[in-house]
Amino acid sequence: MKNTCFVQESLKVRLFETVEEVWFWCCKGQLLRESGSRFVRKSSCLERPCTIDDIVRLLVKLRFSGKFSGKHLDILEQYGKRFCPPDIYNPLEKDDVCFWDEGLFLLEQECLKKGFLEVSSYYD
Repeated sequence: MKNTCFVQESLKVRLFETVEEVWFWCCKGQLLRESGSRFVRKSSCLERPCTIDDIVRLLVKLRFSGKFSGKHLDILEQYGKRFCPPDIYNPLEKDDVCFWDEGLFLLEQECLKKGFLEVSSYYD
């Protein structure tokens, strides 16, 4: 029973409000995974509409489609690990803002197609 995970199936699914929330959630989960943490769902947790791997697959799809450059991925990863977007007022980061915005826009389109984001927050 040591490695057994119990999953509560009646958890409430909560969609993400923004693509930035999706990205930072994905980055946090990836960092936890790399540190050796295990994911165990509890009855008090809200279920997300996707997994970290689902987001990674979307990025791979965007990269292979040619819409996403290596620079987009580098910028998203760099600031995702900091849990903070690039600062347009910081001279060292202002050039990264364009890649950040483009990358998140493309990811947002894919997340909307998959139903990971609340649509109403984008079209009100």
